Amino acid sequence: RTLSKTESYTCSLKIYDKKKKKKKKKKLSMDVSEVTVTQPINKTKSLTVSPSFENQPDYYKSNPLKYTVNPAQINVVGDVDLMGSIDKITLDPIDFASLSPNNHTFTYPVSLSQGITSVDGVTQVTVSVDMTGITSADLDVTKFVGVNVPEGKTAKATIVSKNVTVAGNSATVSALTADDVYLEFDLSALGSATGEHVVNATLKSDKHNDIWGVG
Repeated sequence: RTLSKTESYTCSLKIYDKKKKKKKKKKLSMDVSEVTVTQPINKTKSLTVSPSFENQPDYYKSNPLKYTVNPAQINVVGDVDLMGSIDKITLDPIDFASLSPNNHTFTYPVSLSQGITSVDGVTQVTVSVDMTGITSADLDVTKFVGVNVPEGKTAKATIVSKNVTVAGNSATVSALTADDVYLEFDLSALGSATGEHVVNATLKSDKHNDIWGVG
């Protein structure tokens, strides 16, 4: 019969000579009389490589940046049951904080589920983000805002300004001033700790939703 999926069978063992004639068991003996035989049924499939992004400004959630992927599709082979549950290869997300006109090409390893392999031996892909209409500029930010400050405590930055690289829509960035942005620092990881601490900060703007901080 025709198999549509991987199946296993219990088979009786028989002894044949080199002329393919069955030998009588009276003359020979075996330690086992049955074996389990598994017949794998594999399927090939062409999967689209799908990049993703994280920490993107609101504008780029609804107006995503264009990109090219090389290769854009990968031919894979694997057990028919495994292959039925996948239709694309999702890469680790590209963090907007690492994205700029000077850094917009990323190489990622191809991660496939166990039991699935690349037919052509592809192990990595390259994603190039189209930065047309995007520029960057350095800006001295002077406003700092703390969030998740423990109840009953206060927090303030110990510096008066921070030079940051801002990227985004060219028209927005070219007209940007320090009054348009601020750096937000999150204290949730500090718990009730007191004293001076080094924490990460994220560039924010209440006026523009098409810019982001690089680095």
